[in-house]
Amino acid sequence: MNLLQRIIAAFRPAPGEPRVYVSPRQAGVTVTEDTALTYSAVWACVRVISESIAALPWHVYRTTPSGREPVENGVSWLLNTAPNGEMTATSFREALLAHALTWGNGYAEIVRDAANRPSELVLLTPDRVEPKRDDAGRLYYEVKDDDVSVRALAPSSVFHVHGLSWDGLVGYSPVRMAA
Repeated sequence: MNLLQRIIAAFRPAPGEPRVYVSPRQAGVTVTEDTALTYSAVWACVRVISESIAALPWHVYRTTPSGREPVENGVSWLLNTAPNGEMTATSFREALLAHALTWGNGYAEIVRDAANRPSELVLLTPDRVEPKRDDAGRLYYEVKDDDVSVRALAPSSVFHVHGLSWDGLVGYSPVRMAA
């Protein structure tokens, strides 16, 4: 029996022993994506996973008739060198992944230059972004800015990393699912 199995067995009720299920509301504890990070185990897991994946190179590929091939373009440069003037590529990727690991979704706005080439990736906090569909069923992202204004972004202007999802669009928040 490995360590995990012994820990589970130690907390498993014996046959016939009453089981008590307590919801977070009954326990008086509210767990959110922000409060979950105050627990050292959650912090450590999110940190180790996000730092490990952020340390790897992120490649951009294009599909060809013979498969896929790497592309060296502006997006690749933004992901691996400098996504914007305030963050390094590693800190950007760590934050994006930490959002995906806690909120279930990580978002960045793709800012374009006058020639419509990607020039910046600006991190968006997941609590301010909501994927929606218009009356014709087209996807867009509703973003609430700091000044409380709301704007719509086309999918081509959003870099979206999501976790486990039933619809392939919005990831479940692991924190809310575990709460």
